[in-house]
Amino acid sequence: MSHTLKLNIYKIALKTKFSSNDELISFRDFYENNFNNETKSLDKGELYKNFSFEYFKSFNNKFLINSSETKGFVPVSDKTLFSRSQNVFDGMLKGGITGIDMEVYSRDNPEASEGKIDKDKISTLPYYFLLWTPYDSNFGILMVQSYTDNSLTAVFKEHLKDFFNKYNLTLVDNPHYPEDVKNNFLKHSNIYRVSYIKTGLSETAKTKFNPVFASYKNLKIELTVSGLNESPNDFLDRFRFKTGGFLGVNLSEIEILNNEDYETVIYYKDENGKRTHAKISNNLEITPNVILDDSLKEDGTDYPDYKKIRTFCSGVLEQLKKELKYTPNAE
Repeated sequence: MSHTLKLNIYKIALKTKFSSNDELISFRDFYENNFNNETKSLDKGELYKNFSFEYFKSFNNKFLINSSETKGFVPVSDKTLFSRSQNVFDGMLKGGITGIDMEVYSRDNPEASEGKIDKDKISTLPYYFLLWTPYDSNFGILMVQSYTDNSLTAVFKEHLKDFFNKYNLTLVDNPHYPEDVKNNFLKHSNIYRVSYIKTGLSETAKTKFNPVFASYKNLKIELTVSGLNESPNDFLDRFRFKTGGFLGVNLSEIEILNNEDYETVIYYKDENGKRTHAKISNNLEITPNVILDDSLKEDGTDYPDYKKIRTFCSGVLEQLKKELKYTPNAE
């Protein structure tokens, strides 16, 4: 069985750091306030060029390591491009696991080690990304490709948020997918499992659950319901209780009272057996991963073909622009 290529898509926006209101900052203001010339005002193409240059500089020609020091990545310089006219910055990343010693074995011989990857090395895979931050809007789009069991999405977003933090801005991101992708996903997938996840419990709640867990700071409780095989549309119509919650039992002793107190994750499989999962928001919005067709892979590998996936994601971006009613400013 080959590894599946997936695509995570987010609608992004900027807010002033520590601001008490929800007002969004336009990308135009972001560019003009931070990437202009002190002696003369630059055009929007030059502003975007300066932004792209600063983003590249943030890597300092090294792998960027996440805060937990478990993953690292860096853009592939000869496969990363930016478009001044479209405000699109896209290309390939290379990255993966670091910070732990790993032995290498043949799958047919678990006895004889064939080498070792030291903890200060990174075992990498290629990944595609696309970042659209239009000059004339206060929202943009981020796409990051992943694999069946490997992803750089979290570390990529962590670095991007840190980058904007330097300019006293907070990056807000929410999953966002084309309407036909969501509809097709609902039509051809079945729900096979639901999990309710609670984190951030107080010491009192952990003690009530079981005193042995009281001292664990990052304790997570997960209640899982399996054995399902339900059409998403039919299931979701019946999923919410009259009270508005996704749980009907009283779990107040582990501090579950409202939908906001826990995370609900629904697991799906499509007609070909490919599986994914999605967090469920209060309005039951479905935000599935896009499972990419194998035709977007390089011949003979499970890696994305740079030109093919770039063309595909550019098409997705144009579709999202239409659905979001984005109209470029003519200036």
